Amino acid sequence: MTEATLPNLIPCSINEKMLHFIDLSQFGLGGNSSSPRIYNILAESLLSNGVTAQSVSEIVSRKNISDAEITFQPKRLIMQDYAGLPALLDLAALRSNAVDLGLDPATINPTLPVVLAIDHSIVVTNHNTPNSRHENESKEFSKNKERFQFLKWAQSAFPAVQVIPPGKGILHQINLEYLSTGVISLQKNDYQLLCADNLLGTDSHSTMVGGIGVLGWGIGGIEATACLLGYGVSLRWPRVAGVRLSNMKRANVLASDIALYLAKRLRAFGVIDHAVEFFGSGVHSLTVSDRATISNMAPEYGATVAWFPIDTKTLDYFKLTGRDEDHLALVEAHARHQGLWQESGDFEPDYQTVIDIDLSEISTTFAGPNRPEQALTPAQVPILFEEVSKRPPAGGALQDGDVVLAAITSCTNTANPAAMITAGLVAKRAIELGLTIPKTIKTSFSPGSQVVQRYLQSSGLLYYIESLGFFITGYGCMTCVGNSGPLEPSVQEMISGGEFDVCAVISGNRNFEGRIHKSIRSCFLMSPPFVILSALAGHMRLDLEKDVITTAPDGTPIQLIDLWPSSDAVSEILERHVKQDDFHDVYRLIDEGSKEWKELYSPCGSTFEWDDSSLYIRRPPIVAPETSQINVINARVLLKLGDSITTDHISPVGAIDPESTAGRYLRDLGLHLDDLNTYGARRGNHEVMLRGTFANPRLANQFLPDRHGGWAIGPDGETAYEVYTAAEKYTRAKIPTVICAGHSYGTGSARDWAAKGTAGLGVKAVIARSFERIHRTNLILCGVLPVTLPPELEWDALTLSAIDEISLVPEGSLKPDGQIRMTIHRPCGASDQYMTKCAIRTVKELSLYLNGGVLAACHMHMLERAEAKLQLSEHNDVI
Repeated sequence: MTEATLPNLIPCSINEKMLHFIDLSQFGLGGNSSSPRIYNILAESLLSNGVTAQSVSEIVSRKNISDAEITFQPKRLIMQDYAGLPALLDLAALRSNAVDLGLDPATINPTLPVVLAIDHSIVVTNHNTPNSRHENESKEFSKNKERFQFLKWAQSAFPAVQVIPPGKGILHQINLEYLSTGVISLQKNDYQLLCADNLLGTDSHSTMVGGIGVLGWGIGGIEATACLLGYGVSLRWPRVAGVRLSNMKRANVLASDIALYLAKRLRAFGVIDHAVEFFGSGVHSLTVSDRATISNMAPEYGATVAWFPIDTKTLDYFKLTGRDEDHLALVEAHARHQGLWQESGDFEPDYQTVIDIDLSEISTTFAGPNRPEQALTPAQVPILFEEVSKRPPAGGALQDGDVVLAAITSCTNTANPAAMITAGLVAKRAIELGLTIPKTIKTSFSPGSQVVQRYLQSSGLLYYIESLGFFITGYGCMTCVGNSGPLEPSVQEMISGGEFDVCAVISGNRNFEGRIHKSIRSCFLMSPPFVILSALAGHMRLDLEKDVITTAPDGTPIQLIDLWPSSDAVSEILERHVKQDDFHDVYRLIDEGSKEWKELYSPCGSTFEWDDSSLYIRRPPIVAPETSQINVINARVLLKLGDSITTDHISPVGAIDPESTAGRYLRDLGLHLDDLNTYGARRGNHEVMLRGTFANPRLANQFLPDRHGGWAIGPDGETAYEVYTAAEKYTRAKIPTVICAGHSYGTGSARDWAAKGTAGLGVKAVIARSFERIHRTNLILCGVLPVTLPPELEWDALTLSAIDEISLVPEGSLKPDGQIRMTIHRPCGASDQYMTKCAIRTVKELSLYLNGGVLAACHMHMLERAEAKLQLSEHNDVI
């Protein structure tokens, strides 16, 4: 970028260093502007990446700014191993393809800094013992050796890639406490430019750093690959919803209560594809850890981003977590100058939409039984089980509503010291009263940072948490991502023998069907102390706030008031035991892996040594296919699905069922049942992942109402097959397929294989009432056409059958948001026509779709380079 492409620069001396700001005032943005603060960050980022001042001026001056298309290239990228490994595999495959074409493999390189944290691999196999963590970490290494070898190779082969070894914590908590800087200094020729820290991450909860004023959101692994290859992320200038927070939260209300309340309120309001920006007097009343918990849950209320302005509390948090004083001065100076700072009760930006939230009205909130936005008061939970109780408990048998799994897990809550200390004090009081948790409940504690263990240990609270059975099982996502491991054998046997609606209680952020454990139908999200209280009660057929939770050994009834600590007690421990030295000591060693990690052999060289016999790491089949179809003609419906189909439904990450298509495939190759591992761990094997697409046992194909799981009707229109087998039969018969679905298709995790698997099964289009942003984009980047029905059209009114055929033909040329004529051909010869909408949003997305997706486009570019090189060689030979 040359100075000619930059807008005016403003010099500033900070701590005796001469730095420069981009002058945003010429665009009507910056310190004195009433525009949403997020716009300041976006405009500054575009300008710092070489977009001309004239282009930015044209964008922000539009009457309808959300129509503007931009390519956002973040300053950095963060990845967790489940999504990051396939992205790096794609780069490795492209390097191998380059060698095959006679090109230099080193030309395939990430174009921006990347940090990958290994946090998704560890499983709660062992629990409730002091050695649980060590045993789980040992099993993690033995089961993931090949994956880890590849990641160590990637770190050495790609200079921009940093891999944080397993056992260090959860990516988002590490990003919050260590990686994020708030502001970065860019060297531009002969001067330094100060810009806001911003990022994208291969996990939807990358929004967590919005709590410290850092702009970041989640993308799929395929979008990440596009960023790595320099394509950036194509999007429309976001609409911003301002959420005005007023008053203060109640003394016994925790940040997770607010986050779950917002998930219901904001999703109902309709903030999908919006950036959410918090403002108002209530912001200053929240701790930065509270803000981070709320920002973390942005995907659950449907927003792309959830961002808080920077204030003195933000600076205090940066200081607590180990950032030095000189850096704090840079953060404050930049935030004040560029309009990212908020004083308590200052002005209100000019938002397109404003939503009022009174913090004082929010009380204890749970969410369940299978969606994060299903917010409930404790009094509403037992009502769920009034009609479904099928049998009374007798002889130790289970009853509907019984808790069988309780997990303090997830970065959402373990990054919040107030929540963790409250949980510790509840455990302390429970032990003092002689209370215990039923042995039928699997208990686990999986912090997102080793700092958590330090302050709980120094305060003495870890002893009480462990005494109740919540021993530390590892530092990773674990139960929150579905790696909950096996239940107690006797419990599993009882569940398998009947249709029990048993429960899990977790302090995580997602509770979709089949996600936490395939045998558990109901899962409730709640704060860490209420996880402990629910486990003490042993069931969810009670109001935990008002009813008797359990009885002491002497018969005394115990209620919430007997266990809940005072705010003063929590504050005292916070001030005394959450210390800067702990953050410094933990993150000083963040790159230093365990003995197993250090001794792990990894190949070296610019290209990866593929092993055709590996069942974990296979060379992805990246080829340049025919361009994606503009017209889809006479396609059959592979699956007809309902509302809120999640990426967990499409591409599960949990344990591989031995009797599933993927399980049988691995067993036929000689694997023992104990070695099948999880879909998440085998994401580097496309053969497994294709067979696992739509393999969630809770999936419901409306064409097969009597079957649950991944089943579809084959080409004969009658026979039911597992989805993978049905898709194979359609492919062999050269019959294209589509998927029909309801509202919010693709909610949940930013899961690349949900789109890769769909494309790999031969699906040409997904026709839904609406899409979640990340999955919609991933489908496009895999060459699958997303199409939306108009609001007035209902699938039920169309009376689709498994032998109807669907054709999709654009009106004129295929274009973003353009009309597509959908024709349903009936077996009797009749047909019905309806107008639908192309869900491709930008010209760049359209270009990548028409080229077969981002990897196909990159491969095609390499073919062109190889052809040019060959022509040059032939020309030189002639000369």
